[in-house]
Amino acid sequence: MATVWEEFGIAVAKAIGDKNWTLAAVADVAFGNSDRKGYVSQITKGRTKLNRATIQKLAKALDLPASVTDKVYRAHLPPEDEVTETDHLVEPLLKQAET
Repeated sequence: MATVWEEFGIAVAKAIGDKNWTLAAVADVAFGNSDRKGYVSQITKGRTKLNRATIQKLAKALDLPASVTDKVYRAHLPPEDEVTETDHLVEPLLKQAET
């Protein structure tokens, strides 16, 4: 069974292929530096965990759908039974702040 990072890597690799881009082109568009192609390669192989900003940069550059990125974002969240009381109290406040 593939990890969430491997699944994300597969989706990134497919998007790269669909766009007919090179790894250097993705690195340039997503990170502003074509020399980061090795990093993109590691991502496509699911060999690195990514932070939210990196996921967003790749998603924007490759037009990745939410169905791909949401799984990776959730990988950063603790299992439901580990959500603290504070988490439950903060959520309504965050929603209110957004409006």
